[in-house]
Amino acid sequence: MAVFTASSFAGAALASNLVPALLERGLTPTAAGAVGGLFGIMQLPGRLLFMRHTGSVSPMVLVAVSMGLQVIGLASLAMAHSVAGIAAGVSLFAGGSGLATIARPFLVLVYYGQDRAGEMNGRFARPQQLARAAGPVGVAAMAEASGYGFVFALLAGLLAAVALLIRANDVDPGKFT
Repeated sequence: MAVFTASSFAGAALASNLVPALLERGLTPTAAGAVGGLFGIMQLPGRLLFMRHTGSVSPMVLVAVSMGLQVIGLASLAMAHSVAGIAAGVSLFAGGSGLATIARPFLVLVYYGQDRAGEMNGRFARPQQLARAAGPVGVAAMAEASGYGFVFALLAGLLAAVALLIRANDVDPGKFT
């Protein structure tokens, strides 16, 4: 579940530091607020994709797609300076983040069964909550020293490294039909 903890860290860090990062890039406060607003709304397509899951693809593949979208989104944010490029990066990251948000409790239910799902979701939620608390402060401190472009590239690298832990064959797609 390190994948979900890293995703939580990056999501909270980006959500809370997005407007300052955009102001650092020279966007007006109005443009920064508008692009920042994409973060919430663009999580919906990822969630809808998971809800429409038919069982023909392992949910772990969807988690891998989620991480890929987040990595590409953060890498785009690390390099983009145009409003369109920044908006695309936010949209990609948020879509992947939305997918990851609902995948974890579902996968815990599948792996541990109904009897243990509550307990295990609680165990896995603890590090995610700590990551959500540490992400915004840690990223802001790093950005003060090195700028948001570097920090977003670092987060993209972190998520890419953690994504290597995903194995698409961990879950039999037949369990989800």
